[in-house]
This record gives sequence, structure tokens and C-alpha cells, in this order.
Amino acid sequence: MDTKENSHLSIAFWGDSLTEGFPGASYFEILKRRLPEYKLFNHGKGGDTIISLYQRLKRSHPNEPVDIAFLWVGVNDVFVKISSSYPIIKTINRQPWSREHEEFEHYYHLTLEILCQAANRVIIVPPLFMGEDINNSWNKEIEELSRIIEKASASYKNVEYLDLRKIILPKLNGKNISEYMPESATRVALDLIFLKQKEQIDKMSSERGLFFTLDGVHLNSTGAEIVADIFLETIKSLRG
Repeated sequence: MDTKENSHLSIAFWGDSLTEGFPGASYFEILKRRLPEYKLFNHGKGGDTIISLYQRLKRSHPNEPVDIAFLWVGVNDVFVKISSSYPIIKTINRQPWSREHEEFEHYYHLTLEILCQAANRVIIVPPLFMGEDINNSWNKEIEELSRIIEKASASYKNVEYLDLRKIILPKLNGKNISEYMPESATRVALDLIFLKQKEQIDKMSSERGLFFTLDGVHLNSTGAEIVADIFLETIKSLRG
């Protein structure tokens, strides 16, 4: 990869609350500690869907290209469907969501077109969980969006697909899987307000029978460490 000196490598992370870093644990903060010599930019925003992230990216349209951009979005386009309260919240927050797979694919490509101009290399990541029971109907929907994202990577020369699901999902094999789902918007809001420390997050995660997430979506400290490890390995592979 033809980049500037490693000490000046710039990396932008675009996404939703998983990138912003709350509720739950932050993989971005782990990367900041491990890569102090790099310029890391956190462009995560809680609740972002593929459409609202595209709109935000279009408004900001970065003027100075970064070396690497990570795009991790899509879970909120499924999240919005699990409870009647979430569409209301999305509407209030002006975060429209994709109603059909074709619409998701359309806006994903629009987003990539901007990012491909804003970064030398773009790493696209599929949404991970909608509950840690990977056989539930919502995770089947996540799987469909992941296929769309993987397919999109083939259309751009400077885009690479990072299959986070292929790496993490097998780690659930043989475990007693919890069916806990973030069906209550109030519960998610309370987690955001009251669970700030690693110990609090991991204690609640354990009480819910979860292994990598606080609530089936947002990461606990174990999940954040794994994601940070995977992203770090990807960065190292591209920085030569």
C-alpha cells in the first residue's frame, strides 16, 4: 500500500454507536491506545443507518483524504424493525432507514462512492449481531445485508471486505446462547446513561448471559477487544 510515513498514517472510522463507542465498550479507544503514532478519527454516530450516514457523509464531504477508512454500518437498518418505539426515535432523530434490500444496496453504493474519494483504501465491515442467537430471524436479516456489502466490495478497486462475522461467530460455538434482545428502547437508554465503566458493562452483559455484547448489539469489553484486534491486524496488513 502506497501511504505516507507510518508515523503520519491517518485512519477514519465511519459508523454508528458501535464506532462512537457507547452504549457499551469502545473498540476505537483501544485502537487509540495501541496506535498512538497514528491519526485516528472517530466519525461514529449512535443510531445511524446507511441512509443517515450517507447524508451525514455527504454534508461533511472530507476535503483531505485519509489513508484508510473503515465503514461499519447496517445494524440499525435491522434494529429499527424489532420494536415499534425505534421507528419513532429514528424519525425524531432524522435518521431514515432502508425499507428494502434494494434501497440499502443503493445507499451503500452512494456512501462508498464518497468514501472512495476520501480515502486511499476503504475497508467495509458487515453488521455483526442482532442478538447473540445467530439463528434468530433478525440475524438472518443481518446475513442478507452482509451479502449485499460483500458484493459491493467487488465494484471498487480500493475497497476491501473484512468479514468480521466469519471471524467472530464461530467463537459462539459450544456456548449456552442467550436469547436476550435489545427490544426496549428505554433499557438501551438506561444502559447508555448508567453503564459507563468496563466493570459495569461486563457485569450486566454476564447477567444477561451474553459473551461479546452488552445487549446483543453493543459490545462488551471482550467484544471490543476482539474487534480492535481484527481491525489492528487489517491496518498492519495495509500499511507496508
